[in-house]
Amino acid sequence: MLWLLPWLALSGATEPNLEVIPHNKDGSPLHVFVDLYVESVRDLGEDITIVFYMQEKWHWPELARLIPENASDAKFVASEVKHYWRPDSYFYLVRGMQVDSQAQFIEVHRKDAVVKFNKKVLIVAPCLPGVSMFPFDTIECKVTISSYSYTILEMKYRWGHDGIMLEEAAGENIDESGFYLESINIFNQTANYSTDHQYDIAHSLIRLNRSFLVYILDTYIPSALIVSLSWITFWVDRASTPARGAISITTVLTMITMTSNSIDKFSKYVQSNVSAIDIYLWVCFGYVILSVVLFAISDYSRLECKPEKRRFRKRLHDFPARGLHVNNAALRNPPVGAPSFNPSNSLNINSSLRSEFDGYASIETRTPRYQPSKVPYPLTTGSLPRTRHHSDIEDDMAGCSATEIFPLDQMRGSIRRIDNTARWALPATFAVFNLFYWFVIVYQRS
Repeated sequence: MLWLLPWLALSGATEPNLEVIPHNKDGSPLHVFVDLYVESVRDLGEDITIVFYMQEKWHWPELARLIPENASDAKFVASEVKHYWRPDSYFYLVRGMQVDSQAQFIEVHRKDAVVKFNKKVLIVAPCLPGVSMFPFDTIECKVTISSYSYTILEMKYRWGHDGIMLEEAAGENIDESGFYLESINIFNQTANYSTDHQYDIAHSLIRLNRSFLVYILDTYIPSALIVSLSWITFWVDRASTPARGAISITTVLTMITMTSNSIDKFSKYVQSNVSAIDIYLWVCFGYVILSVVLFAISDYSRLECKPEKRRFRKRLHDFPARGLHVNNAALRNPPVGAPSFNPSNSLNINSSLRSEFDGYASIETRTPRYQPSKVPYPLTTGSLPRTRHHSDIEDDMAGCSATEIFPLDQMRGSIRRIDNTARWALPATFAVFNLFYWFVIVYQRS
């Protein structure tokens, strides 16, 4: 500014007051055009920290006329900026703001009387994350600029030609933070902060989408695979209780660990709210628990009788006559010359059918295959012969109901129905849930 004084003295001009707002001759408000060049973006979350270069332009003929004719432009560095009027730009609702006093200058163009004020600014702007859609959410960050003291009758803020521009480094910062830029919307509006004053506002909305591929690879796919692994129990032999139990417990513990780790990892993003990823994890956990419950029901139904009563099932396989009662009186008083009674020889029974013996409700329900010519004793409905072996069987039968003595057909059928139904019902419902879940995600993002 001091270098202008000799020129003013020689020309006889009067030095204008350069520390007050310029006024248009027609009395219209001063128009200030704003452009932001974003250098870096960091700390994305509920807030966003933006470092940018801010350029404000306005028309100031009084200052342009002070530049000598042989000079096209003039520049005033940081130490001289304080001697000239500058817009009192104010960022609404920011949580923090810092202006670098050394990184600022004023540039004056004599030809078109345009003044540019450049400065470096750091702000912490509020952001509105879509917590319910995490990690498929879109963060909206607002940057609102206005004059702190000049009303709409004195000064109006307008976005410049560039508006908000992101430099290459800022784009890399956004990528490193796990986001990508969707759009930047700029517009102007008027705000009323009192009954008598209105202020012109340059408003911008920065939309950032979260990169969700890492969440799909780290959380969604492993969770779905664990749920699928829990269905293997319904394909393992029903008698292999240890194998089925090991698979069930392993999947439950794995799902618990994954859910707890995810809650700890994502708590800083979702706070105490329920997010989309929480719903998916808890549904997967529910499917794993359901698989364990169905396995427990199936195994309990297979072994319904008490342990001391179930011994009869194993011993009964050694008894060859299926569905046959022998009259005790005929055994105690055999006819003269009759051969001794040997059930395994006297009854021609297919040994391959013995393993299926536990599928019949009572001894009288099936007529055995036998050769009448080889059976010397009359066969009638009665109790088992009182031999040492069959006495043990009768002792084991004591106290058991008809459904407890043998795994009945209806019992085995119910067990098979549990496993067979679970084999297709659980995958089908889980697939329907995934279709609905991802349809909602795509619909909300669009």
